Amino acid sequence: FVDYFLKKYSELLGKEVQTISSYGLEVLMDYNFPGNVRELENIIERGVALEASNIILPESLILSRKEKPGLQKEPLFVGAQDERELFDRGMEDILIDLETRMIKHALEAAEGSKMRAAELLKISFRSLRYKTKKYEMD
Repeated sequence: FVDYFLKKYSELLGKEVQTISSYGLEVLMDYNFPGNVRELENIIERGVALEASNIILPESLILSRKEKPGLQKEPLFVGAQDERELFDRGMEDILIDLETRMIKHALEAAEGSKMRAAELLKISFRSLRYKTKKYEMD
């Protein structure tokens, strides 16, 4: 199902996402999927939409937070150990971390070309240049 949804949403969204990282697959396999196939489809669709490279990384997998009796509570953000970690760091810090990761992945996918990375991120070249200087990524 994963490959089918990857192909479907890559074409639909005009992306070139071809696969999911091995850790991303692990995250999906550990998830309970209360919504079954429809929920998997939604997760893959969002992952394709958010991913800047041709491989879906765990950071792009947004899992449902709905709690049901007997089901384990899922993380708010993949990669966080628990909610306390998120709230201790604060939203601004988390957003900066996410933004710098996305920029790094886009630059890697664009083989260092800031112009292409900006296109992948759907931001202007000037915005990308500003952000790389702001976060000291030059």
